[in-house]
Amino acid sequence: MKKRNLILLIATAIITLAGCTNDEFVGQVPNTNPLPEEEPVPICFGSHFKAATRADIIGADAAKLLNSRFIVSGYKGKQSAYVTTEGDNQSVLVFDNYQVTWAENSAKTTDSNVADWEYATKEKYFRSSASEQTVKYWDNSFPQYDFIAYSLGTTDPATATSDWEGDMPKAGKIGVSAIDPSALKTAAYTLSGSAADLSGCYIADLVTVSRGKEGYAEEPVTIKFRHLSSKIRLAIYETVPGYNVKEVKFYADADATTPTTTAALYGSTSLFRTSGTYTVFYPTLDTPENKDNNMAHIKYSGKAQASGQFGAFPQTVIGQTSSGATYAGNAANQYFTAILPQAEEGILNLRIDFTLEATDGMQETIRVYGATAQVPATYTKWQPGYAYTYIFKITKDTNGYTDPEHIYPEGLYPITFDAMVIDDMTSESVYEFEVTNPSE
Repeated sequence: MKKRNLILLIATAIITLAGCTNDEFVGQVPNTNPLPEEEPVPICFGSHFKAATRADIIGADAAKLLNSRFIVSGYKGKQSAYVTTEGDNQSVLVFDNYQVTWAENSAKTTDSNVADWEYATKEKYFRSSASEQTVKYWDNSFPQYDFIAYSLGTTDPATATSDWEGDMPKAGKIGVSAIDPSALKTAAYTLSGSAADLSGCYIADLVTVSRGKEGYAEEPVTIKFRHLSSKIRLAIYETVPGYNVKEVKFYADADATTPTTTAALYGSTSLFRTSGTYTVFYPTLDTPENKDNNMAHIKYSGKAQASGQFGAFPQTVIGQTSSGATYAGNAANQYFTAILPQAEEGILNLRIDFTLEATDGMQETIRVYGATAQVPATYTKWQPGYAYTYIFKITKDTNGYTDPEHIYPEGLYPITFDAMVIDDMTSESVYEFEVTNPSE
């Protein structure tokens, strides 16, 4: 029997990589109307959330995502690389792990708050070496300031203590280190915890605010945050002539023997992080000609597994075009599942069973077992703040089996007909009789 193509459930290259952009940060443009020289200009903060689309979320909506608080360190100097030794490039630490908190309609009630974000408070963040958090003013004797920030999202920083079980924080807690400006290029700070807790955290690129011709601006230093986590969603559609596809079930890993309705992909290596530590660092400081300039990078150490799950898959007839593909998961989340990013590459596998239902009204069905597809490794290097969509297509050339024991050849083979007519002269019957005298 003719050999069928083995790669017939096709992973289409519909991969969404929206998110991180290298936009300019608000607060870098010199103020055209500075305060008189005898009046010091206070340093204030604001925040944006960099969404998976290119639109920024601001104000109260951003504050809600950040749980109304973020942590910031900042220093003044002549370069972004923090230098503590004496000399022309010496840096001076101004903000040491300050907590900045949001209060709606509080703008301009203090010198340190022009955008509803306040940091001047006697209650200091536990990682700070300052005795209290006080108002700070721009110093025009230094050509630039640099700021590093993160947010724990829904986790209250006050709970991010050394309350650990074994080598990980207790459930609902995140282990954090103090921001260390002297180690920006290798380990600016660390975040530790479970995948569920870390996926709610936010990181930001290093923000450089340069002194303008008129000095520093009155505008707030606006930090653009993005998710520490990545997002993945999975969809399937079909183009099998004469049949609908329904009742799609997934195998959770390479060894699974029973499929479920929960959509799953499993890797050739352990791509799905479960609990561990992310180190955030900035390897390309002061290189404005580089598109990667001042961008936050991450590295991971901890536990991982080979399989990932993406929510329930509807057991109805699935879509028949890529734009009308059927998605797994929750529509309220745009079908995305948060996962922790990873820098390695590895193949992802899909293995499914599904039912073909004839569209001619005869109610005929064919169950297909063990159809497979792969996502190439080049599409599995997940980055923080990016969203990835994997769309698979089921075709008539599927490599699944129509018998559950996988005994007979894989694939769908169409039933075909031929015809012939028997010529009535091609076969002749001859009968021989003897003529005799019947009276004898």
